[in-house]
Amino acid sequence: MDAIPEALVLGVTLSTHGPEAALIAAIALGNLPEAISGSAGMQDAGRSVKWILGVWGIVAAATVVLTGMGFWVAGSLSPGLTALLQLFGAGALIAMVTETIIPEAVHGTPKYAGTIAATGFASLLLFGVLAE
Repeated sequence: MDAIPEALVLGVTLSTHGPEAALIAAIALGNLPEAISGSAGMQDAGRSVKWILGVWGIVAAATVVLTGMGFWVAGSLSPGLTALLQLFGAGALIAMVTETIIPEAVHGTPKYAGTIAATGFASLLLFGVLAE
């Protein structure tokens, strides 16, 4: 579900500010563990590799379409509405991280999993600052 607001925000950002390396890196780095975890869960549930790849293919295609829609619609949005859309996308990402990724990341992991997560967040923040 986070792919929908994520793709719309990416499209709006591409239209209003051009490509932002920090945003693209954050989306890519955030989606990789989510995809690996989701794939493992689907495989544990007995889904075939073909089915899993099909699901991810559909999600990828929908994300491209939604990014294009965000890019196309961005030109007609007021700055306030653009900020509201970006706020919605950021909220959806934060909700997804706190509801899914963090609890799953610490389940059955070593005691230093929190340190690894904090290092990842710090790295993304540093990357964002250096990209400016």
